[in-house]
Amino acid sequence: MREWLKNHQLFSYFALVFLITWGSSIPHWMGIEGQALEMAFWIAGSGPSIAAIFITWLISPKLYNELHNKKPYVFWIAWAITSVVVYSVFILFESLSFAGLSQPLAIIECLLLGLIPAVILSAAGSKNPFIRKDFSSLIHPKGRIGYYLFAFLLPLLIFLISLPFDADLMPTGQAGSSQPDDFLLVFGSLISLLVFNFLFYGGFNEEVGWSGFALPRLQSKFSPLKSSYLLTIVWAVWHLPKWSTMIDVDSFSPFWNALIVALIVILQFLRLLFFRIILTWLYNKTDKGLIPPMILHVSHNLFSYHPIVDLGISGACAVFMVITSKMWRKPSVKDDSSLSPLL
Repeated sequence: MREWLKNHQLFSYFALVFLITWGSSIPHWMGIEGQALEMAFWIAGSGPSIAAIFITWLISPKLYNELHNKKPYVFWIAWAITSVVVYSVFILFESLSFAGLSQPLAIIECLLLGLIPAVILSAAGSKNPFIRKDFSSLIHPKGRIGYYLFAFLLPLLIFLISLPFDADLMPTGQAGSSQPDDFLLVFGSLISLLVFNFLFYGGFNEEVGWSGFALPRLQSKFSPLKSSYLLTIVWAVWHLPKWSTMIDVDSFSPFWNALIVALIVILQFLRLLFFRIILTWLYNKTDKGLIPPMILHVSHNLFSYHPIVDLGISGACAVFMVITSKMWRKPSVKDDSSLSPLL
């Protein structure tokens, strides 16, 4: 079994990602209720990273078949901190609460969600070098600080440019807001929300898998540009259950419905492709650093933006990066038996 998985790493990885995410999220998007389904739905968002850790552990040599950290206490500290962060967001932000969960189940869910980043950090500092190599940049950051700043500031720039084009993005400042008045409480809430997003909204939950596991294996065979394109296809299909609930075209004829849906899918795919090219560029520019792609993904998810502005600026950046970095060329890759064969 281990040999088959090792010889079909990407196929096994993508299959497990879809099994975890679709199996847990489709019932939710269909409106099926149930506390067990609600708990599974929140874990489903970490499918890309869960699958990456699990497949990496399965294909690692038996001699080194260990996942835990060189310093075990790091795992327990990380689990405690992330669990507290999840619970604080659960308490402070009702919009992010686990709908329909009883208090005991909500606590269990916080512990389960907190376990995921703790395991990932353990993988980054694992005794097993086979496991550690893909995730070590999480605890040993690589690359210049400018790439980290760019990753955070690009979505902010898109947001600022979007403001004149979309009045809904403007802060309302309405009186009688239910937000807490105490400065320390507000500050603590914002920090908790920021950390929560970094852990479970594009950072640890996705890019550890997409950029940390799938991308290097694709780039061992294809150019960065083609790797980004192939990964975008999988990434787009992965989002389909969620997208299907966001498209409402019932007021048109079947022909126009199909045309509108096709147009939305094409534009959304282009947006994801541009975004993935930028993520790949950051990963390569920081010598396989995972934190810059994670920062960009989280920052992009945090800020609201006008879709056309986002498409234009992301597209311009992607084209510039493809040309200046010659991303159509396959880079020379050191021989690494752990990355091949791919499929």
